[in-house]
Amino acid sequence: MSGGTDKLNFLLSGGYYGKNGIFKVGPDDYKRYNIRLNVGAQLNKIFSIDTRLSYTKDQQDAVSGGLNGQGIIYELYRLRTRTPFFTPEGQYNGAGSAATAYARLESGGYNILKRDFFDGTATLKAANIVKGLTLRAIAGTGSRTSPTAANTSTRGRATATSRGVRS
Repeated sequence: MSGGTDKLNFLLSGGYYGKNGIFKVGPDDYKRYNIRLNVGAQLNKIFSIDTRLSYTKDQQDAVSGGLNGQGIIYELYRLRTRTPFFTPEGQYNGAGSAATAYARLESGGYNILKRDFFDGTATLKAANIVKGLTLRAIAGTGSRTSPTAANTSTRGRATATSRGVRS
């Protein structure tokens, strides 16, 4: 949404982006919210001010890290599937197969990464103090925070949902 007059103008916009991951089991999604506000004002014949503010919040829910520092995709493609994922008793079928990666996807815990981004600039402009001369003073700031980076573990078999893992 935008509007204003010849002395004052503004733009306000917002957005949402959400994406589910590629796995059928386990938490695997991403959400992002953002908002932007631009305001400009002509204070008098010489001075004008312009501000631009933006804020983004995102959250990623993903399966916990892979074995030996490798990711889950690496494990799934590298490990062979010569053995079934489950034994006849319904237990996971041992280490060294893709069943191990599947077990971690289904009930091995997950990581939640939440981040906040803020950027702002303000520009004060003085035009034609002397004919043809324009001066600008610009101030800006940026902030990047990760207030929550949690690892949630589960014990035993679990059923994964998009909000987390429940036993």
